[in-house]
Amino acid sequence: MYENNEFENENVKIETDEIVDKTSSCILEGSQDLASVKMAETVNKQEKYDLVSSLLAAAEFKNNEDLVKEVIIKRNGVYYFTVHIHPISDQEISFARKKATIRKKKESEFDASVFNSWLVYLATVDEDRELIWGNKELKSKHGLAANYESIDILLTAGEKADLTMLVYEISGMNDDQNTLEDPEEEAKNL
Repeated sequence: MYENNEFENENVKIETDEIVDKTSSCILEGSQDLASVKMAETVNKQEKYDLVSSLLAAAEFKNNEDLVKEVIIKRNGVYYFTVHIHPISDQEISFARKKATIRKKKESEFDASVFNSWLVYLATVDEDRELIWGNKELKSKHGLAANYESIDILLTAGEKADLTMLVYEISGMNDDQNTLEDPEEEAKNL
């Protein structure tokens, strides 16, 4: 019945490069003409193109200006700096978790503070990473080796916790969906 991409019916013979989806709304009947089948294939290709465009746009969540949140660091009415935070992927959360886990021979120790610093750092837009967290004068004065370490120098514990929660929120990791398990427990299972 189906050979060499060919479909035969008593009154219709259609050759096509693609097999028409069984769930397609296009049902071949004896009196249906080739033009309507080609039109259905074109519509199907257009739907696929829209899906591909949507998938590609969804993958660009880090670069989507609408998802970037501006956070102003201000204490007692004094402005210090502004940082821009974007959503992060599960892969980046896993990376932060690995960076925050200290492995000893058969044990591992999870450092929640380092983990949260990595989350904030990874969620910061590139420009702010260099300008704020990677500030050479700040790192030199405080003897910091890595940019993410600046987060503990510049932010209070509450500010860091708020930024961490914001990262979770804009990355879709809130209480209603996809909650993280206990990071310490996950680190032990690595």
